[in-house]
Amino acid sequence: MVQRDPAAQLASLVEEAQRAQARSDYRAAADAYRAAVSIHPELAQLWSNLGVMRYESHEYAGAEEALKQALQRDKSLFVPNLFLGLDLLELKRPREAAGYLLHAEKLSPDDPQVLLALGRAFHALFDPARSRDWYQRAANVAPQSGDAWFGLGISYLDMAERAGARMATSFNRTAYFGQLSAESFADQGRWREAIERDRLLLNSEQESPQCSRTFYGWALLQSGEVREAAEQFEKDLDSCPLAPPAKARLASGAGDHSASLLPVSHSEEPLPAIDKMSEQDLNSIASKEFFSGHFGATARIADRLMREWPNDVTGWYWAVRAYQRLGIASLARAGEVEPDSPRIHALLGEAYQRRKMSNEALQEYSRMLALQPDNIAGLAGLAAAYLQAGRLDEAQTAAQRALSKSPNDGEINLLMGEILVARRDYQRAEPYLEHGLHSRPDLVPRAHALLGRALARTGHPKEAINELKKGVSSDDDGSVYYQLARLYQSSGDTAAAATAFEKSQQIRLRRGVVASESDDASLDR
Repeated sequence: MVQRDPAAQLASLVEEAQRAQARSDYRAAADAYRAAVSIHPELAQLWSNLGVMRYESHEYAGAEEALKQALQRDKSLFVPNLFLGLDLLELKRPREAAGYLLHAEKLSPDDPQVLLALGRAFHALFDPARSRDWYQRAANVAPQSGDAWFGLGISYLDMAERAGARMATSFNRTAYFGQLSAESFADQGRWREAIERDRLLLNSEQESPQCSRTFYGWALLQSGEVREAAEQFEKDLDSCPLAPPAKARLASGAGDHSASLLPVSHSEEPLPAIDKMSEQDLNSIASKEFFSGHFGATARIADRLMREWPNDVTGWYWAVRAYQRLGIASLARAGEVEPDSPRIHALLGEAYQRRKMSNEALQEYSRMLALQPDNIAGLAGLAAAYLQAGRLDEAQTAAQRALSKSPNDGEINLLMGEILVARRDYQRAEPYLEHGLHSRPDLVPRAHALLGRALARTGHPKEAINELKKGVSSDDDGSVYYQLARLYQSSGDTAAAATAFEKSQQIRLRRGVVASESDDASLDR
């Protein structure tokens, strides 16, 4: 029997692997490289290629083994460091991944794939500031990358949420927190709630943050209270740089007042040296920069205020405001640079929806469906965004379209059940919600909570209590505990009712919600 020359055999296997890779048959390519390393196991490059093909085949455990074999033979190779980092991210081991990715970045500092992966790794490690820095570098290197801008936007919004959480725990009785709460409602289009928060703020004895009256006037204008809005702009003319343009816009008679009140400047003037400035001077500059639309400069000042004076509210206040604006601008940029990418529009829709920005979510899902009209995820996202916006007819229509294409999908069934609960069609909601109990594990508590609400309304209080108890981990606004309290109260269990009422109130206070009779009625829907 004639023995083939090992060199010729190796060359044939590598050629076979390359042909398979060219036709995207990564498993066949991996098989060929596996045969190749059996001939020359000392060659790091062959192990690297094997690892990459296993990674592309989603065989992550096998890819880890091969890539580590490559690095044992040559730690200086860029590809196995990069792909081992990517592989470990898929295996949910971001801390290990970061080490290999940082080494890859040293080998190739401007590789966009490395920078994006590092942004992703530090996001998974709950370090949004470092995630922001890596995504910013990725956006600088690859300005047409939607992934870079999307990651940057999410990082900024995560930073805003962290700063907001600090305000909610440490400064929730300040006028600054009150102003942020009012603007949060306004950003969601919940103008009446924004107006109520603004009135509480302006009627308190605390000094209001700059431009509070102008933002109050803007909320009044959205609600059609034109005369009252004009009065607020007039009172703020001497102290708020936004008041004169707001007054002018109102006087112009323009019918659409939906545009943002804040300007956005894409050119940032150099900041003066802020390292030795006093807190008062920094706050003054932060205000000037923010109301000029220079959100990057505001963020840099806020960073120093938080670092040097962490027990003062103002640094956290400017951080939340600047990070939010930078995050939203970055997300918008992601859609602009990749307008024909359904994936980017889906990511944007989900991000906006998670932050209760329903109008923006609707726009992104509509753009996605314009590119792929029958996309199930797009239809479900559109339905969820319509639900969030209170447009229940359209939500139900979109959800029904999604269900017609995937009738056994647990998440879509849960969504339809939630829509029917919102419509108070509790009996029809029940089978959808029962199906929703088989959706993703993180959504199951929500399904239990909604099913409990439906059962309470269809005359099954004991079953409702059991379901609501299983759903309390999903209670982000106090409504689940409130429902439980009412049911306990009706059944005569006053102690359990008192405990549930207290927990509901604690959640509402953490969110900055002021309890009222109208709030209680809405929680009891």
